[in-house]
Amino acid sequence: GFLLAETMRRTGVDKRIALVILNRASHNPIYLMLTLMAITSFLCLWMSNTASASLMIPIALAIVSRIPEDKLPKGYSRALVLAIAYSATIGGVGSALGTPPNILAMSFLNQYTDGQLTFVNWFAYGLPFVVIMLPIIWIYLLLTFRVSTRGIDARIDPSIYQDEMKKLGAMDNGQKALLVVFVVIVL
Repeated sequence: GFLLAETMRRTGVDKRIALVILNRASHNPIYLMLTLMAITSFLCLWMSNTASASLMIPIALAIVSRIPEDKLPKGYSRALVLAIAYSATIGGVGSALGTPPNILAMSFLNQYTDGQLTFVNWFAYGLPFVVIMLPIIWIYLLLTFRVSTRGIDARIDPSIYQDEMKKLGAMDNGQKALLVVFVVIVL
């Protein structure tokens, strides 16, 4: 899992996946925040939460920098950066690979209890937590930072994502092979 995550980072496949999802997501900043949180948490299922946050925060900051100041909801930038950090932590609980303490916990539970907790079993305990906590943290951040788009035309220009995708260029054979390996491993 860690090798796969590092390979995705080095080849740029992780950024490409994030940009493709964001290009199809809502362009309303409020819902875009939730989408970024979900992407970050999803990435944490397959790579460390630290790596996911370090991938997603620059993408989030690039999005914020492209929103005109008069259209940027008050408190949005701070809420968005914290949303990425919190969702990486939350998503890290979703799988055994999300953060090193999960592997330790799985090892100790298997050693000192009668049950056998496996990588697949971990999802049964971790994913419900992720699904419940993401919307709670999203609402918490919106309320704490008083993020509102009432009276503001705060739609995000989708060309942000298209420009970033153009910079990445076409997928090479190595990236395509890595995606196939990733899908096979997930299945």
